[in-house]
Amino acid sequence: MHDAFMMLKEDHDRIALLFKQSRASGGTKVNHQIFDQIRSVLDNHTHIEETILYPTCEKHQELKRMALEFNDAHAEVKELMFQITRSARDDANIAPKLRSLMERVEAHIQEEEERLFPLAEKVMRRNELEYMRAEIESARRRLGIWTHGAGPGAMQPYPEED
Repeated sequence: MHDAFMMLKEDHDRIALLFKQSRASGGTKVNHQIFDQIRSVLDNHTHIEETILYPTCEKHQELKRMALEFNDAHAEVKELMFQITRSARDDANIAPKLRSLMERVEAHIQEEEERLFPLAEKVMRRNELEYMRAEIESARRRLGIWTHGAGPGAMQPYPEED
């Protein structure tokens, strides 16, 4: 897998770990500290995909429709995050909304990793992949996210697995 997709997969793995921590933290109650981390990681990750990955994919007929579909999925995720964020901390509807968010994001991640990434790697030219890698790396640095193979860069290190 090309480094551009490895960096995005690292984000996916980080999201999965946060979801695991959220589920482990408690049944019907939402751990707002973990949700704040989830929101931050998802905000940064969706920004990178929407400004770098999807526009690059849209240049290729074989990838265009898929990129547009994934972009639409991001809009749904953002709406759920907005609903959770604006809810009162003790709102009983937060936990089901968070579960729905996690399910949608997990399905989205699986689709990207199984369909989009492999096809994009086949369709894109080497210089496009390298451009995307450099742009993702630059965006991650600006956002304070760890960069593939480069250690902490450091607003938020990856959470530790329990």
